[in-house]
Amino acid sequence: MSFISLDVTKLQVGKPAAASIMQQIKDNEDALNAGIETSHGLNVPNGSFEIDSDADGVPDLWTVSYYPGGSGAIETADPIHGAAAWKFVHPGGAGNGGGYMDSDYLPINGSSVPWLIFRLKCSVAGMKNLVQIRYFTAAKVFISSEDLYNSTSNPTSWQQFGGQGTAPATARFARVRLIGGYSDTDVAGNIYFDDVDLLQRNHDHDGMDSKKVVAGNISLDYESAWTSIAAANSNAFAHGLGAAPTVVLVWRSSSSSGFSTASLLGQVLGTGNATFTGYFNADATNITVYNQDGDTAWYFKVIAW
Repeated sequence: MSFISLDVTKLQVGKPAAASIMQQIKDNEDALNAGIETSHGLNVPNGSFEIDSDADGVPDLWTVSYYPGGSGAIETADPIHGAAAWKFVHPGGAGNGGGYMDSDYLPINGSSVPWLIFRLKCSVAGMKNLVQIRYFTAAKVFISSEDLYNSTSNPTSWQQFGGQGTAPATARFARVRLIGGYSDTDVAGNIYFDDVDLLQRNHDHDGMDSKKVVAGNISLDYESAWTSIAAANSNAFAHGLGAAPTVVLVWRSSSSSGFSTASLLGQVLGTGNATFTGYFNADATNITVYNQDGDTAWYFKVIAW
């Protein structure tokens, strides 16, 4: 449900307000609440799927499409963030699938570095699931998309994942697409998504604890050495924090000496450039980084707090 300006001709002094006007006022309030109450970072409004103001079964500010045989629903039995998550159901059978959902359009800078963070779990690990950032021009014409998660080996309990994209120079808007139970893989099961957020370098965001940023310096709770990860492989970094970190940053280098931590943090604060090909997930014990480059081993560094 989106915000719709009221028709001033129907708001005349001394004229009774029609029921349709009162409903439109309520709908506008719900739309504003969906955009404000759940927004953070670069903003994926209603990224925790809490609000369905028109009770149509689809979270506000998301659009949902289904593959043949697929279905979906707001899940309230076992969310990980807030009181709701989203579920796709793949029924099994060749050509069947679950579905996909797209966020609202999010303003973005061309050539910026968006960082997508989300949580998911599956009833069956072998389902095929993807998470994408899709880029659009100022006229909202589709440019391209990139996969930040693409797996048939999924967690069966809630895990947080994150990945960094690179926006095309002409991009002015982005949308997050969550694909659950992709139809090219015949594995029946349920996929759950929750807590979707998109951050953008050069933007302030609440994922960075302001108490740990003093005169351009950050106090880190964990910092790994530069560690080689083979092509299409992963490595678990034991962070020793006792709980899942609030913020995780990952960089890639072709050299075992990488870059200085000060240089890397400078990139977070808005200068320089870093590249990352892969994704990670974090829990109370490990930060597991996946090198999605199928041809090349890279060195990776993880910092967290």
